[in-house]
Amino acid sequence: QARIVGKLQRRKYMKLWGSRAAVGTLQRNIRAWFRLRNDWWIKMYQALQPKLTGGMAEELLKETKIKLVQTEKHYEKVTKDREELQAKYNDVLSAKDKIQELLHNERDIMLNGEERVNSLLKEKAELDAQLSEIEERVEDVSDQNRQMEAKKMKAEQECDEMRKEIEAISLLLSLR
Repeated sequence: QARIVGKLQRRKYMKLWGSRAAVGTLQRNIRAWFRLRNDWWIKMYQALQPKLTGGMAEELLKETKIKLVQTEKHYEKVTKDREELQAKYNDVLSAKDKIQELLHNERDIMLNGEERVNSLLKEKAELDAQLSEIEERVEDVSDQNRQMEAKKMKAEQECDEMRKEIEAISLLLSLR
Protein backbone atom coordinates (compact mmCIF):
# COMPACT_ATOMS: atom_id res chain seq x y z
CA GLN A 1 0.00 0.00 0.00
CA ALA A 2 2.81 2.36 0.80
CA ARG A 3 4.25 1.92 -2.69
CA ILE A 4 0.92 2.68 -4.32
CA VAL A 5 0.38 5.72 -2.10
CA GLY A 6 3.92 6.86 -2.96
CA LYS A 7 3.27 6.34 -6.66
CA LEU A 8 0.03 8.34 -6.49
CA GLN A 9 1.79 11.15 -4.58
CA ARG A 10 4.56 11.24 -7.23
CA ARG A 11 1.97 11.51 -10.02
CA LYS A 12 0.20 14.30 -8.15
CA TYR A 13 3.54 16.10 -7.63
CA MET A 14 4.45 15.74 -11.33
CA LYS A 15 1.09 17.17 -12.31
CA LEU A 16 1.54 20.16 -9.96
CA TRP A 17 5.10 20.67 -11.17
CA GLY A 18 3.89 20.64 -14.82
CA SER A 19 1.16 23.18 -14.11
CA ARG A 20 3.65 25.35 -12.14
CA ALA A 21 5.99 25.28 -15.14
CA ALA A 22 3.13 26.21 -17.46
CA VAL A 23 2.08 29.10 -15.19
CA GLY A 24 5.69 30.28 -15.13
CA THR A 25 5.85 30.22 -18.95
CA LEU A 26 2.60 32.19 -19.21
CA GLN A 27 3.82 34.79 -16.69
CA ARG A 28 7.10 35.22 -18.59
CA ASN A 29 5.22 35.67 -21.92
CA ILE A 30 2.80 38.20 -20.35
CA ARG A 31 5.71 40.21 -18.82
CA ALA A 32 7.49 40.18 -22.22
CA TRP A 33 4.32 41.45 -23.93
CA PHE A 34 3.90 44.26 -21.43
CA ARG A 35 7.53 45.28 -22.04
CA LEU A 36 7.28 45.09 -25.86
CA ARG A 37 3.84 46.59 -26.40
CA ASN A 38 5.16 50.08 -25.90
CA ASP A 39 8.16 49.66 -28.22
CA TRP A 40 8.10 51.73 -31.43
CA TRP A 41 8.57 48.83 -33.88
CA ILE A 42 5.62 46.87 -32.40
CA LYS A 43 3.40 49.94 -32.76
CA MET A 44 4.56 50.36 -36.34
CA TYR A 45 3.97 46.62 -37.09
CA GLN A 46 0.47 46.82 -35.58
CA ALA A 47 -0.27 49.89 -37.69
CA LEU A 48 1.00 48.27 -40.94
CA GLN A 49 -0.44 44.80 -40.40
CA PRO A 50 -3.98 45.55 -41.72
CA LYS A 51 -2.46 47.23 -44.75
CA LEU A 52 -0.19 44.28 -45.40
CA THR A 53 -3.12 41.89 -45.41
CA GLY A 54 -5.03 44.29 -47.72
CA GLY A 55 -2.14 44.29 -50.17
CA MET A 56 -2.08 40.55 -50.01
CA ALA A 57 -5.80 40.52 -50.73
CA GLU A 58 -5.18 42.51 -53.91
CA GLU A 59 -2.46 40.08 -54.92
CA LEU A 60 -4.77 37.18 -54.13
CA LEU A 61 -7.49 38.86 -56.22
CA LYS A 62 -5.09 39.26 -59.16
CA GLU A 63 -3.96 35.64 -58.83
CA THR A 64 -7.57 34.53 -58.64
CA LYS A 65 -8.45 36.55 -61.77
CA ILE A 66 -5.49 35.00 -63.61
CA LYS A 67 -6.56 31.53 -62.49
CA LEU A 68 -10.13 32.33 -63.57
CA VAL A 69 -8.96 33.34 -67.05
CA GLN A 70 -6.83 30.20 -67.29
CA THR A 71 -9.73 28.07 -66.09
CA GLU A 72 -12.08 29.68 -68.65
CA LYS A 73 -9.57 28.99 -71.43
CA HIS A 74 -9.19 25.42 -70.23
CA TYR A 75 -12.98 25.07 -70.05
CA GLU A 76 -13.37 26.36 -73.62
CA LYS A 77 -10.65 23.98 -74.81
CA VAL A 78 -12.25 21.06 -72.99
CA THR A 79 -15.69 21.99 -74.36
CA LYS A 80 -14.31 22.20 -77.88
CA ASP A 81 -12.54 18.86 -77.50
CA ARG A 82 -15.70 17.31 -76.06
CA GLU A 83 -17.77 18.58 -79.01
CA GLU A 84 -15.20 17.17 -81.46
CA LEU A 85 -15.19 13.85 -79.63
CA GLN A 86 -19.00 13.84 -79.60
CA ALA A 87 -19.04 14.43 -83.37
CA LYS A 88 -16.50 11.61 -83.87
CA TYR A 89 -18.55 9.39 -81.56
CA ASN A 90 -21.70 10.11 -83.57
CA ASP A 91 -19.84 9.30 -86.80
CA VAL A 92 -18.56 6.05 -85.33
CA LEU A 93 -22.07 5.17 -84.11
CA SER A 94 -23.57 5.82 -87.55
CA ALA A 95 -20.82 3.74 -89.19
CA LYS A 96 -21.42 0.99 -86.65
CA ASP A 97 -25.16 1.06 -87.38
CA LYS A 98 -24.49 0.84 -91.13
CA ILE A 99 -22.10 -2.07 -90.62
CA GLN A 100 -24.61 -3.84 -88.39
CA GLU A 101 -27.31 -3.33 -91.01
CA LEU A 102 -25.01 -4.72 -93.73
CA LEU A 103 -24.12 -7.63 -91.48
CA HIS A 104 -27.80 -8.29 -90.83
CA ASN A 105 -28.52 -8.19 -94.57
CA GLU A 106 -25.62 -10.56 -95.28
CA ARG A 107 -26.86 -12.92 -92.58
CA ASP A 108 -30.34 -12.86 -94.12
CA ILE A 109 -28.84 -13.56 -97.53
CA MET A 110 -26.76 -16.39 -96.08
CA LEU A 111 -29.79 -17.82 -94.29
CA ASN A 112 -31.84 -17.57 -97.48
CA GLY A 113 -28.96 -19.19 -99.38
CA GLU A 114 -28.71 -21.95 -96.80
CA GLU A 115 -32.46 -22.49 -96.96
CA ARG A 116 -32.25 -22.54 -100.75
CA VAL A 117 -29.37 -25.04 -100.61
CA ASN A 118 -31.29 -27.21 -98.16
CA SER A 119 -34.43 -27.12 -100.31
CA LEU A 120 -32.35 -27.92 -103.42
CA LEU A 121 -30.68 -30.80 -101.58
CA LYS A 122 -34.09 -32.15 -100.55
CA GLU A 123 -35.35 -31.75 -104.11
CA LYS A 124 -32.22 -33.51 -105.41
CA ALA A 125 -32.75 -36.34 -102.94
CA GLU A 126 -36.38 -36.65 -104.08
CA LEU A 127 -35.33 -36.58 -107.73
CA ASP A 128 -32.62 -39.18 -107.04
CA ALA A 129 -35.24 -41.36 -105.36
CA GLN A 130 -37.56 -40.92 -108.36
CA LEU A 131 -34.65 -41.64 -110.72
CA SER A 132 -33.80 -44.85 -108.88
CA GLU A 133 -37.48 -45.88 -108.99
CA ILE A 134 -37.62 -45.15 -112.71
CA GLU A 135 -34.36 -47.06 -113.28
CA GLU A 136 -35.82 -50.02 -111.38
CA ARG A 137 -38.95 -49.82 -113.50
CA VAL A 138 -36.87 -49.59 -116.67
CA GLU A 139 -34.89 -52.63 -115.57
CA ASP A 140 -38.10 -54.48 -114.81
CA VAL A 141 -39.58 -53.45 -118.15
CA SER A 142 -36.36 -54.36 -120.01
CA ASP A 143 -36.32 -57.72 -118.20
CA GLN A 144 -39.94 -58.21 -119.20
CA ASN A 145 -39.10 -57.15 -122.77
CA ARG A 146 -36.22 -59.63 -122.90
CA GLN A 147 -38.45 -62.34 -121.53
CA MET A 148 -41.18 -61.40 -123.98
CA GLU A 149 -38.71 -61.38 -126.86
CA ALA A 150 -37.34 -64.70 -125.74
CA LYS A 151 -40.92 -66.05 -125.62
CA LYS A 152 -41.66 -64.39 -128.96
CA MET A 153 -38.59 -65.95 -130.53
CA LYS A 154 -39.45 -69.26 -129.01
CA ALA A 155 -43.04 -68.89 -130.23
CA GLU A 156 -41.80 -67.93 -133.70
CA GLN A 157 -39.48 -70.91 -133.75
CA GLU A 158 -42.33 -73.13 -132.65
CA CYS A 159 -44.53 -71.49 -135.28
CA ASP A 160 -41.88 -72.07 -137.96
CA GLU A 161 -41.48 -75.63 -136.83
CA MET A 162 -45.25 -76.12 -136.93
CA ARG A 163 -45.43 -74.59 -140.40
CA LYS A 164 -42.73 -76.90 -141.56
CA GLU A 165 -44.56 -79.78 -140.04
CA ILE A 166 -47.84 -78.61 -141.60
CA GLU A 167 -46.15 -78.26 -144.97
CA ALA A 168 -44.56 -81.64 -144.52
CA ILE A 169 -47.95 -83.10 -143.59
CA SER A 170 -49.70 -81.30 -146.46
CA LEU A 171 -47.02 -82.56 -148.85
CA LEU A 172 -47.53 -86.03 -147.58
CA LEU A 173 -51.27 -85.66 -147.89
CA SER A 174 -51.09 -84.20 -151.31
CA LEU A 175 -48.84 -87.01 -152.40
CA ARG A 176 -51.18 -89.58 -151.34
